[in-house]
Amino acid sequence: IYMISLLVDNLLNSICDYSISLCQYYLPIVQYTGYLFTMVELIVFSNFFYCLISSQKLRKGILTANVAFAIYFIYMDIFDMNFYHGVTEATQSKVYTVEAIVLLSICLIYFLQLFKEIPYVNLKDEPVFWVSVGVLFFMACTLPYYLLENYLYNYNPKFCLALYSIFDVFYILLFSMITRAYLCKSKEGL
Repeated sequence: IYMISLLVDNLLNSICDYSISLCQYYLPIVQYTGYLFTMVELIVFSNFFYCLISSQKLRKGILTANVAFAIYFIYMDIFDMNFYHGVTEATQSKVYTVEAIVLLSICLIYFLQLFKEIPYVNLKDEPVFWVSVGVLFFMACTLPYYLLENYLYNYNPKFCLALYSIFDVFYILLFSMITRAYLCKSKEGL
C-alpha cells in the first residue's frame, strides 16, 4: 500500500509540475489573447454605435477614436517592458481604461441623440436600447476599477485579484442585456 501511495504521489507531483510548466509556457499567449480581445470588443461595439448614430460628424469622431485607440493599443504593446513574455498588468490596465472611456463616450453620445430625436417610442421593445444600456452599465461600472487597478495591485495584490471577479458580474449583466435585446419584438432588428 505504501508503494502504491508513493507511486500515486509521484504521479500527481509530475502532473502538477507539467501543468505548471505548461501554464508558464502558454501564459503569454493567454495574456495576448485577452489583450487582443480588448481591441475586438472596441471594434464590435464602436461599429454597433457607428451604424446607429446619424450625424456624419459624430461618425467621423467614432472612426477617429478607433484609429487613435488602435495606434495607442499597438504602441502600448510594443513598448511594454514585458513585450516578449506577455503583456504586463499595468499596460493592460491603461489600455482597458482608455477603451472604457472611448466606449462610454460613444455610448453617451448615442443616448443623447436617442433622447433628442425619438418622440414617443416604447424603448423596452427596442433591441438597440438594451444593448446600449448593457454597454453603458458595463463600462461605467468597471471604469473605476480600471482607474484604481495599478494602485490596488501595488499595495494589495490579493485584494486586487479578488476584486477582478466583479468583471464576471458585469459581463453577465452585459450579456443579459444583449439576450434581452434578442428577445425584443421590435419592427427593426439589430
